[in-house]
Formats: sequence, C-alpha cells, structure tokens
Amino acid sequence: MQTPDPISQDIHLLGDLLGRVIRRQAGVETFELEERIRALTKARRSDDDPAIDDALIKLINSLNVRQVEFVARAFTLYFELINLAEEEQRVRVLRQRERDAYPRPLRDSIMAAVEAVKQLGVDEFEMAELLQQLHIEIVFTAHPTQAKRRTLLGKLRRIAHALTELDERELTPSERRDLLAQTTAEISSLWLTNRSRTDKPTVTDEVRTGLFYFAHTLWEAVPQTYAELQRALERHYPSLALPEHFLTFGSWMGGDRDGNPFVTADITAETLRLHRGLAVEQHREAARHLDRSLSISQRLADISPELLEALEDGTRSDKVEYLENRYPDEPYRLWAAMLKADLARASRGDMVARLKGLANPPLRLKSMGDLLEPLNLIDRTLRETRMGDIADADLAEVLHQARVFGLHVARLDLRQESGYHTAVLTDLFRALAIHDDYAGLDDEEKTAVLTDLLQSPIPDLTNLPTDKLNNETQEIINLFELLRRAVDFYGPELFGPYIISMTQGVHDVLAVLLMGKWFGLTQRPDQENEWLHISPLFETREDLQNAPEIMTALFSHPVYGQHLQKLGRSQHIMIGYSDSNKDAGYVPARWELYQAQEALVTTCHSFNVVLTLFHGRGGTVARGGGSPNRAILAQPPGTVNGRIRVTEQGEVIDEHYSHPAIASRHLEQMVNAVLLASVPHHYHAQPEPTMAWRK
Repeated sequence: MQTPDPISQDIHLLGDLLGRVIRRQAGVETFELEERIRALTKARRSDDDPAIDDALIKLINSLNVRQVEFVARAFTLYFELINLAEEEQRVRVLRQRERDAYPRPLRDSIMAAVEAVKQLGVDEFEMAELLQQLHIEIVFTAHPTQAKRRTLLGKLRRIAHALTELDERELTPSERRDLLAQTTAEISSLWLTNRSRTDKPTVTDEVRTGLFYFAHTLWEAVPQTYAELQRALERHYPSLALPEHFLTFGSWMGGDRDGNPFVTADITAETLRLHRGLAVEQHREAARHLDRSLSISQRLADISPELLEALEDGTRSDKVEYLENRYPDEPYRLWAAMLKADLARASRGDMVARLKGLANPPLRLKSMGDLLEPLNLIDRTLRETRMGDIADADLAEVLHQARVFGLHVARLDLRQESGYHTAVLTDLFRALAIHDDYAGLDDEEKTAVLTDLLQSPIPDLTNLPTDKLNNETQEIINLFELLRRAVDFYGPELFGPYIISMTQGVHDVLAVLLMGKWFGLTQRPDQENEWLHISPLFETREDLQNAPEIMTALFSHPVYGQHLQKLGRSQHIMIGYSDSNKDAGYVPARWELYQAQEALVTTCHSFNVVLTLFHGRGGTVARGGGSPNRAILAQPPGTVNGRIRVTEQGEVIDEHYSHPAIASRHLEQMVNAVLLASVPHHYHAQPEPTMAWRK
C-alpha cells in the first residue's frame, strides 16, 4: 500500500480534528450538513451534471441564518487549516531541496549569489564596494488591511508550530498524544472566537498587527540572514567584513496620511511608542538570557580592564546589587544585568508625553547607539581575551538584532499627498501675511515664492493665530513639532523618508523642505548633517515621464542642493505601480516604469547623487505583485546598485512572514536578487532589452 503524501496526512489530520471540534461544539447535525455541502461541491468540480447544481442550491436556500453562520465558520476554519498544511509542505520542500543540493548551495540562496558573483570574476575590491552600498529596506504597509485579528493569527501560528513538531521531531506516543490534544484545544478556541472585531480596525490596530510579525518571526529570521551572508563571505571573500546594516525595515502604519484622516500626530506618537515598546521588551529578554549565559569567572579567565572599569562606573539597581553579592566573580553577568536594568527603566518611560512636549525626564537608553555601546563592549572584550567562540555563540544574534531593529524596530515613513501641502501653506502664508493666494499661483510662481522663503529668516511662528488656522494646518504643525522632539531626543533613526504622493513639480518637494526648515528639522546651523529625506512619489504615466526633468530642476536648485549635500548626496525616489497601471494599463505601465528608472539613474549619476529607488509594489498583479526575487532581477541594469526599498502590503505580509522558515527563505531570496542585480555593469550579468524590443 502506497504511503500517503505528508501534505495529505496533514490535511486529513487537521480535517479530522476540525470535524471532532464541530461535532462537539456545534452538534452532529451541523457537521453532517457541512460534510454534505462539501461532498456536493467536490462532485460539482468533476461532474457537469445540472442535478448537482440544483441539489446544492436547494440545500443552501433551505438553511436558516444560524446554519449559514455555522457552515461559513466551518469552511473558513477548514481552509485556514489547509493553508497551514500547504505552508508546512512549502517548508518541507525547501528543507528537502537543501538536502538534495548539498554540498552545492540552494538555488536563490545568499551563498548561491555570492558564489555566482565570484565566478563572474568580481574581485574583492569590487565586492567591497558593493557591500559598502548594500542596503535593502522592506517597508510594511497596511493597505489592503489584514483582515484577521491578531488573536486568530496567534492561534494559527501555534497550530502551525504543532505541524512542524509532528513533521520534524521523533515524538514518543505520549508526546504525540499531548501535542494533538493541545492542537485540538487551539482549533476549539478558534471555533469559539469571534472572527471579526467588534469595532472597525483603528490605525493602532494596524500597527500592532504589523508588529506581530516582527515579534513572532522576523526577530529570529533576520539574524539568520546576516549569518548566511557572513558564511558566504567567509567562503568566497574571506578578507571582507559583513556590513552591519544591509537589511532593515520600514513601516507606513501610523505614518501614512495620504487619504487617511485618522492618522494624526497623536497616532504617530502612539505608533512610535508601540515600536519602541516592542524593541525594548525584545532586547530586555535578550539581556536576561545574557546575564544567565555569560557566567565567565574572573578566577578562570582573563577579564579585560576596560570591562572592569565600565562596571565600576555603572549604575546599580537592587537586582544588580543582588547579583553582585551572589556572583562577585562574574563581571559579564553583571554587565548584562545592568543593561537589563537600563532596558527596564526605558520600558517605563512615557514616550508619548515626551513627544508631545509634556515631559522630558533623563533617560540612559535613547537611541540605537546607546543600546549598542554595552553590547559592543561585551563583544570586543570577549574577543580580545580569546573568548571569540562565546561571542559567536551567545552574542552575535543579539548584536544583529540590536543593529537592525535598534530601539525602534522599523523606521516610520511619513506620507502625504502634494495637494494637502499646498492647502496648508496657503493657510499659513495667509495667516503670516506672506501671500493671500498661494494655491492660485502657477508652478513656477510657487517655486519662486518657496525659494525666496527658504533663503529668508524663519518667521515668528510662536504667535500664530491658531483660532484662524484650519484643522489641516494645525495638524501639520503638530506633526512637525513632534518630529523635531523625537529626533532631538531619540535620534533620526526612528524615521524613514517623507514621501510626497502625486509629485508633479519642484514646488511639491520644496513645500516639505520649507516646513522642515520652519520647524527645526532642516537647515539648522547647529547641525552639519540632516536626516529628513524627502522622497517624491511618481505615479501616473505623465509623472513618470516628467520625473527626470523634475529631479534635474531639484538637483540644480540652490537650497535643495545644499540640503542634498548635508544628506551625503543621497536621494530616495518612489515609483508607484498601481496608479501607473490604472492610468496606462499593465504592459504600458511596466514599460514606463522601466524607462523612468533608466532615466532617473542617468539623471542622478550626472549630478553625482546616490539613488535609492523605492518600489511601491502590492500583492496583486495590478499592483506590481509577483515574485520579489524575479521582480528585482528584472529591474533595468544599473538601477539597483545594492540599494532598494520595496513595500510589502497588507495580507501579503502574512504570506511572506508568518512562518519563520518561509520568512528566512523570502529574505534570503531578496538578498540573492539584490546582490546579482548589483554586479558591475561591465560583467553583463543582467539581460537588457535589444534596440528592436525598445522600438
């Protein structure tokens, strides 16, 4: 007798458990009704007999509302469980492919990319340049909104973990029985849990849902990606160091204002608090692990004087003093305990009050640098005293997490539509007696007004007649004041670029630059560098065609040129897939996007500007969806150059990041594609359209 496929076994197992739950919770009649509908729909797929359709329609029309709800609930839960079985099969196939490929690297892996780069002839100098500019940033957006509650996502994750345990562990009969009992309990809980929220999802609900994936998969998957690149470099380019920040994350949830009046300055403050809260608690758990694992005794190992001196100057909490008395000869443990105590104090801090200007008490751990300082000290002193193996085992993952996620998890992007800024400046200029009708000016006149104001002293904004300003203007003021407080106290790492939707001219970008100047974010005499990256978003066919001309004018602008210089001549430009598709059609939009990228790279190169293209891709074909790996490899040669930003939207996030193994594979494929797409052009590693195709 042939052994069933593992996926079939999983499907039958989950189906049987669900059937048991339905009979127990909804009754045998409901179970039999669901099974009858399932049998009819299954027969309908293989038989065109109209009698089957008639029987199915008659059966469904005979149901009352309660029966319809139970049947819908049964099938919804059934397909969710089947999706978990398919997900487990994906992981199973990936693991088998890796075994089959060994000792060769797995296809689309980081090792495969670095090996391919080496075989092309890329030398260490060229590879070092590629690694120096390597930066992949994945940006989570909430549109379309993830429909499932976080409660349901958590239960499904636990069932998925049980499938993995059944597949990968050699369980004893009692262990298997206990695991199946727990899985049955989770399915029962799913059946008895409301599927929908009692209220419409809020922006902070979206933020929490996005953070769910950082806590449950990405926190562990990202260090694995860094470790994979480290291993690949050690094999093929052993003299090169691993870049510390080549893979990071951003988010629009709580920062995307375009068309969403519910995203206010208060919501942005709460979003930043939620981001920081998750990061602090995750690092706190890591510090707890370190203060238990780093039990190195002064009696048995040489301890760096630098660490001992730092311990003398460190702040003692009650817990640290207890450990110092209990483990007086274990300095690394005490240092990790001090970090844990600092993280506990950071967790209690009122970030929202600080961002609103209501309080500003001192705090030791404010930014990523404050977190990295004690961790780097542990790493450095361990390696200096012949304990590098301990650093590699216990500390490397924690350091990667600190360097990638910092105390902010993901950089928060800010996005607003260009017309909104025009309306706000019109209101502000009128209140300040600068201009009566800014919105009525043509594009050149708007640019002239903004250029003059950018080169003039900042007007007195302390006595603005707030009672005469409209709500949108007051909201912008609140936002920019919040941004200034956030950057001054916590550092610029909290924020990604400020994105301007529907950018159609130079004035759209200068409008944001002016507000940045007026509210202390740009052109500050006390700062040599700036942090506010302003990213125009070109969406329609016409805007994509005009983009190079607009950027040329911007780069030539005297004030924006100075701003660009303070940013290290680095420019973000976002291109939109869904609006261009709606405007021009699928194939013409793709061709316009392709040509626009080529032209923008040429424009930036001529002004010695480092370009990062930001691809606003969605899950569906109409929104630029498809394999991210193949999409990156399909970009025009010379447009990636190691730097790319890509959106991950709505429920696609769950597909890519819900399972740890799938998340790791997805990240690995992204890095693989960016490395291959960034090989110097003279190696001709990427295909190019022929002239005949262009015509």
